[in-house]
Amino acid sequence: GKDDALASQVFNSFGVVYYRQRKTAKAEKAFLQAWKLVSPIPPKGFDTAELLNNLGALYHMKLEFRKAEEFLKQAVKVTEIDFGETHPELSTSLAMLGVLYADTGRFRESEEYYRRALKVVESRTGEFETRVARLLHGLSMMYVMAGRKEDSEATLAEAVTIARRKIATHPD
Repeated sequence: GKDDALASQVFNSFGVVYYRQRKTAKAEKAFLQAWKLVSPIPPKGFDTAELLNNLGALYHMKLEFRKAEEFLKQAVKVTEIDFGETHPELSTSLAMLGVLYADTGRFRESEEYYRRALKVVESRTGEFETRVARLLHGLSMMYVMAGRKEDSEATLAEAVTIARRKIATHPD
């Protein structure tokens, strides 16, 4: 019920604090406690997607790539079902899968997920330019890892163009 959802949010928040402190055992315990509270019901909603992303990030950090992939794919599914395939939060999970696949040498899949994330945020003109620039930067770094120097340079140039435009319109 509502109490479980609130308790799950609190455990998730503790997990985030521990994750940022690199206390992975404590972060894992908190995230899994949060997951235990919401997983019996069909996973749904932004809080659940965020928790799944956090578990994915944690297992990525711990180099437990299968677990990371499992949780991140669940986050994508929950977000798509609850918010649709064009919701900007979907780009977070897609990009995290892009990073995971790049780090594991699965460059074709990495590019696919980065491109999907870009498609989501590029459809929302203007309001997500910073996110577009970050995604382009991540895609560019993946190209470097894959030995695709020309693609990396072209993609990074796009990111720089956006960054310069943002600086020109918001100099603070």
